[in-house]
Amino acid sequence: MQIKKNKDNKEIKNHGDFQFPVLVSDECLSNYDNRTFAWHWHPEIELTVIIQGEMVYKVSNKTFHLNEGDMLFVNANALHMGKANDFGDCIYISTTFEPKLIYGYDNSIIQKKYIDGIIFNTNLSSMKISQSSEAGKDIRLELLRIHDLYNDKTDLYELEMQVALSNIWIKLMRLFPYDQMNDFVLKNDYKIISEITCFIHENYRNKLTLDEIAASVSMSKGQCCKYFKMNTHQTIFEYILEYRIKQSMLLLKSTDYSITEIACLVGFSDPGYYSKIFYRYVDCTPSNYKKSFYFDG
Repeated sequence: MQIKKNKDNKEIKNHGDFQFPVLVSDECLSNYDNRTFAWHWHPEIELTVIIQGEMVYKVSNKTFHLNEGDMLFVNANALHMGKANDFGDCIYISTTFEPKLIYGYDNSIIQKKYIDGIIFNTNLSSMKISQSSEAGKDIRLELLRIHDLYNDKTDLYELEMQVALSNIWIKLMRLFPYDQMNDFVLKNDYKIISEITCFIHENYRNKLTLDEIAASVSMSKGQCCKYFKMNTHQTIFEYILEYRIKQSMLLLKSTDYSITEIACLVGFSDPGYYSKIFYRYVDCTPSNYKKSFYFDG
């Protein structure tokens, strides 16, 4: 087995769904070829806790040796891989989630003050967390609780998981090096990326051009594309397509609009092209997605 990814090393896998974007999985390195999972990235944050054994975990240019009980924070869009240490194996729990699960809606005060300054910060690609610290003990207990909630699916489990992830985020923020966070703010990269994404979110229903997007942040097209790709590992065009598909998923689940109408509402002029892109991201057709949701409901 090996991680499936596209030509840009983005993992091709659903980490939950649009309504509840979180995935908790029990993992074992021996399930992967050569006890190694390949370099990849995803827009979700990943929290790993080692249950048994040890692992060499690489994130961008950093290398971590994780032992039983250790945890690792891997930031959104950070390239990472893991392999067995010598000839041993490693059992671990991986929790991946979209930051939106914490901040709720675009441009909320929670997103602006406590999320974006972290996830767009290339200085904070990762952080090892030891269970020997008080914060580490608390984070480990929360991660194990999230694991149980996810698997047991008792009443209110989604809400309890959201609260647990928010508690973890608060503790992580207190652990992040202040000087690195402050240095990032001075770079102004976050402000540019935030303005680009905000412009896309406000105008995705319309035909968007690179000229318009670049003008919204007073940059040349080349600078705009470079900044965006460097901080998100995606082109602006890829981000627009993915955002439109996510918005269409909500309409497919909650309205009686036809596929053609939904395609138009989220910015696709050609329903056939919309269906093709939808299949690329969701691995099923819009009509089958809508039918399965209707059947489940």
